[in-house]
Amino acid sequence: MGVGVKEDRDNESTSDSAEPVGMPLWQAVFLIILAAAFMLLLPHAYVSKKETPAPPGHQKTFLEEVDKDRKTLVPGDFWFNNAVSSAVGESTSVAVGLYMEGRISDDPGPSSPPAGSKTHHIPVGGVEGASLTSSSDEVKIRPLFDSSEQQLVTQPSDLAEWEWAVGASEPGNYKLVLRIATYQGDSKRSLATSAPVTIRLHVKNTVSHRLSWIRGEVVAWGGVAAAVVALLAFRGPLLALAKARRDSLLERRRRGRDGYM
Repeated sequence: MGVGVKEDRDNESTSDSAEPVGMPLWQAVFLIILAAAFMLLLPHAYVSKKETPAPPGHQKTFLEEVDKDRKTLVPGDFWFNNAVSSAVGESTSVAVGLYMEGRISDDPGPSSPPAGSKTHHIPVGGVEGASLTSSSDEVKIRPLFDSSEQQLVTQPSDLAEWEWAVGASEPGNYKLVLRIATYQGDSKRSLATSAPVTIRLHVKNTVSHRLSWIRGEVVAWGGVAAAVVALLAFRGPLLALAKARRDSLLERRRRGRDGYM
């Protein structure tokens, strides 16, 4: 009797030890999903890290350099004529001069601004540039020399000069816009820029332009007159053709009524 009970206990212990040992199925699935999510998010985390903007210290350093360079600028003046005139089809010159203030009289520096010119102020000291533009398609602006070339003003004897030939193909009053800029070194960064200055261009009419305009009008009206003459010349045949078509139509209608009755 005792032996049988012992054998049953041995069988139970043997069956328990034979049952597989491991984590539940739901835990395995959860770990697999977690690992997949980590693998997907890892590249994005790396890219985000790579695209992190530069620390604000770089911008601060740049602004400090610009502020430092601006403090080295000195007062300057530029002169220009605020009104010029020319005949239509011709051109006149617009000249601009830029120099430091307080120049010594015996310096071989810039001469006095031309009579009738205006003077504006701008900080200078280094590379200077000037531009002259117009919003009108009728106005043509051409540099008399390389006015786009940047010039140096580093001492009182320096004079930067620009000159353009301007004109218009039609008479009238036009506006030109002048801008002066002082650059940071040889870069395109502006340390100081003048307010836009308006220069007025008056273009006068000429006898030759009037005659040319009259010829154009005569040619245009001549074409209209020729069309009118041709229409009058064909007026008789056209009226006869219209009358014949009308008579024919009336005759067909009359015959139709007679045949119906």
